[in-house]
Amino acid sequence: MTKDVNEATVAIVQSYLQYTGQIIASVLNKQAYSTAFKDINDDLVLRPDELIELIDRVQRALVSTDD
Repeated sequence: MTKDVNEATVAIVQSYLQYTGQIIASVLNKQAYSTAFKDINDDLVLRPDELIELIDRVQRALVSTDD
């Protein structure tokens, strides 16, 4: 079960990171190269501690659905 939860977590988090990466790239491509990174919505940019929290939340959600 742990392996299944870990694999599902990887798939979900990877999909989320790809999605936000595409949005950020799109925003940067629409604006001039001089665009400050801070102009991108901070909700899309994850700090390392937020990434860890996201992984923990996804794993807890997946485990709770198995109960």
